Amino acid sequence: MRAEEQTGRHLLLAVVTMLFSGLLSVVTAVLGWEFWMIILMAVGCCSVWVLHIARIGSDSFYENLSAGLLLTEFFYFSVHETSLFDIPAVACILILALFMLNKKWILHMILSLYALGLLYHTLILHTISRQMQLQEVFHLGLGLVVTISGAALARYWINRRNVQRKWYERIFNELETAGKQNAVFLSNVSHELRTPINMVIGISEVALGRDLPPEIRTDMASIKLAGKRLSTQINNMLDYTEIVEGTLTPAKKEYMITSVLNDVITMTALQSNRQHLELVFDIDPKVPAQLIGDAEKISHVFKILLENSIKFSPNSTSCSRLNLLDKYVSQFNNHTLEQKRDCSP
Repeated sequence: MRAEEQTGRHLLLAVVTMLFSGLLSVVTAVLGWEFWMIILMAVGCCSVWVLHIARIGSDSFYENLSAGLLLTEFFYFSVHETSLFDIPAVACILILALFMLNKKWILHMILSLYALGLLYHTLILHTISRQMQLQEVFHLGLGLVVTISGAALARYWINRRNVQRKWYERIFNELETAGKQNAVFLSNVSHELRTPINMVIGISEVALGRDLPPEIRTDMASIKLAGKRLSTQINNMLDYTEIVEGTLTPAKKEYMITSVLNDVITMTALQSNRQHLELVFDIDPKVPAQLIGDAEKISHVFKILLENSIKFSPNSTSCSRLNLLDKYVSQFNNHTLEQKRDCSP
């Protein structure tokens, strides 16, 4: 979002530069000013567009170049005898156009060039002198007040914008810190829970290896299944903390897609109480039997898809065909297929 805003602002700056240069070129041609300046303005305008389209240089360089070109053209406009009373209008246009760059030094440069132009008219051109009529003095003073007021107002809003941006940055940093602290807390809790859950799973597996009454064996199988489900949730919490911290790295190991599917089907069938549903898997023949990727995470994705299919299947449905692999396996393994081809001799 910030990049799009930056691009839009640069495009608007290029359009403003082109329009200002074009209008000043027309004024130069009509009033018979220095014609070589038209060539320089055309070259500068083309340079701005080339930098914008080709994205050459940094954002700061592009903005400073565009602002420098506009300020140079403003000074060129202000040093002519016939432009004395039009300088405030052009200065206000530049303040309005360059206000979006959020740089106070540009406002200071506009005021400085305005004062330099008035000084040039006083000392060199002598258009400002004691012989000026009262109406001309009034127009000159009104333009000066309007220009200074516009620059002061722009400076005020730039300060407000800077304060607001700093506030947003502080809130963002606080939220980022809170998210990292939450991830650290979940990571610590997950590691603390992993040991007792592994003990529950291990003890249930040992108990299932003995001769037990059918009722107790069923209960122990349920305990083992619940322990595995809780262990999966703990692994999900650890994955979340790694995603927040930016340290999650999927494994790149060879695995058999049929083995992954068999585990998913077995686990889902044991957990599901919707016995009237028939699970049908259609495997695309183009999918190789052996792939490269993170089998655990792919298995987890398949499990979620299958559980959602069972959960949202209508009760009146006697058969639900879940053609998951036909649609999803290719998407999840396109990248791994390419890696497989790259790894093949």
